[in-house]
Amino acid sequence: MEEMKEASAKPRRKKKKLKKGWIVLAVVVLVAAGFFLLRKKSGNTQAVLASDTQVLEYADLESSISATGTVESSDTTKVYSTLAYQVKSVLVEVGDIVKEGDLLAELDGEQIENQIATQKTSMEVASGSAGAQVQSAYDAYDNFKQGLDAGLNASLIGAQSQVDNAYDAYVKASNAYERYKENVNLGENTQVLSAQSARDNAATALDNAESALDSANSAYKSAAEAKDTLPELNSQIEQDKQRKQELEDAGEQLSVEYITLVVELETLQKQAQTIEASFESAKQGRESAKQAVDSAQSAYDIAQATYNAALRGEDQALSDYADAVDSAWRAYQTALTSLDSTKKGTEDQLEAYSDTLASANAGANTAVTEESLRQLGKTLDDTKITAPVSGTVTAVYATVGSSGSGLLFVIEDTDHLVVSTSVKGYDLGNVKTGMTVEIKSDATGDTVIPGTLTTIAPTAKKNQLGDTESSSDPSFEAEVSVDETSSGLRIGMEARLSYIIAREQHVLAVPYEAVYTDENGQTCILVLRAQEKDTYLVESLPVTTGLDDDLDIAVSGSGVEAGLRVITEAKTYLSYIGKTVTLAQATGFEAMAEMGAYQ
Repeated sequence: MEEMKEASAKPRRKKKKLKKGWIVLAVVVLVAAGFFLLRKKSGNTQAVLASDTQVLEYADLESSISATGTVESSDTTKVYSTLAYQVKSVLVEVGDIVKEGDLLAELDGEQIENQIATQKTSMEVASGSAGAQVQSAYDAYDNFKQGLDAGLNASLIGAQSQVDNAYDAYVKASNAYERYKENVNLGENTQVLSAQSARDNAATALDNAESALDSANSAYKSAAEAKDTLPELNSQIEQDKQRKQELEDAGEQLSVEYITLVVELETLQKQAQTIEASFESAKQGRESAKQAVDSAQSAYDIAQATYNAALRGEDQALSDYADAVDSAWRAYQTALTSLDSTKKGTEDQLEAYSDTLASANAGANTAVTEESLRQLGKTLDDTKITAPVSGTVTAVYATVGSSGSGLLFVIEDTDHLVVSTSVKGYDLGNVKTGMTVEIKSDATGDTVIPGTLTTIAPTAKKNQLGDTESSSDPSFEAEVSVDETSSGLRIGMEARLSYIIAREQHVLAVPYEAVYTDENGQTCILVLRAQEKDTYLVESLPVTTGLDDDLDIAVSGSGVEAGLRVITEAKTYLSYIGKTVTLAQATGFEAMAEMGAYQ
């Protein structure tokens, strides 16, 4: 039976596909016929449908991301009661504006009042010192508790002061660390700069001393080479002395040779003395230059060591500042711990006063009654349900005659609204807190209500167990503030949001389909240049594209100006580039063909 059903089903699916194929074929025939008629009607001149063109005009473009959300109050307070007494009266309705402390409802407290009257009568009968002890214990307890409630407890004040001082010290240490770190990063540490300058000066002095040593070595070398000629010079002097003696022995002191010899001998002796003196001077100069280099090298080494020490000192100082920050932070944490301990101590002290009061009550019937009266008085006060905050009553769950236990009222701030929404994970790169949001709703029509994205959750949405939901397309809870108090929005409305990514005004824009890329990779549009006799020349015009929205894209460039007639379906007419065309209005049949081409 199942096989028969399957067999009978197959032919029907085949017929459906066949029928769909005939429809597509019919549309293609209509398209071809339409374009054929257009061309036929225009003779040799090809035609462009006027509906496929538009005049280039200025427009305002806006890039945005859409979302939806629910209008909520920025501040919602739920009013509960734990008392099960019947509701005696409800004094507010939905929409009423209340102030903090206003009476919202009253529970039936007659039973409590009767208990109080009975116990007061019992107390009047009781007397004696036990009553005084209970009163004393109660006063001690009440005074201590009032001090706590009023924030006048000295221990707590001192502990809080230590926390504040420790935090201030931490902030100061952090600021000092950041300032010193910034000086280090900017190279403005005076000690390092001074040491660096001294090191650079010592390096210059060392270079100068080494240059002077090179000059002294060169002078010494020249003097040594000159000194190497002394043996030959001294030999010549000895020869001249010997010849002079010979001439003197011969009594030829007045001869030309003798006189010449005396002059030559004197010259040679002075030359020898000069060489000796120059050599000694060069030798001494070289030694002095060596000492100067050694001294300059020592000074440079000291300056370099000082500079290195300054750098190490800078690092150490930065480390000390960081240690000071850590120490201040630990002191702050210690102060917080001490504050918690002090709070626990005051709670223990209050409990001790309570225990003392309980002990006194245990020793006197009046004490027990007094404590009971205190509790009853508090319960009686709690039968008066008051507004904990100011705002508008948006929900009333309390009804006369029903139990007063549970949620009774909801009070919300209706002047300051927010839209609870979510942001897709792939939009987080564009959507940032602080950005402008446009808000619309069915109730407010096309009115654009300004808003601001105030928060985005740091993690994706979580399930009821508190675990992050696993999804390939996670959402992050977000909140948008409504920036107009008279927006017309109401709590609970569904709102449509537009996150404004970018906005440009007064730009030339064309539909997406009007832009194409030519064979050279250039972005272009097709324009119609008016010719004679209602004809147009189809030209390709290079453009630079800009901001785009869902429909249009901004274009600019040489020759791009308002008033140009642009073909909006560029790819359909690429073969018309360079040709003369006419504008044709689509007939009924051609319009049907055009409609088929877009199906």
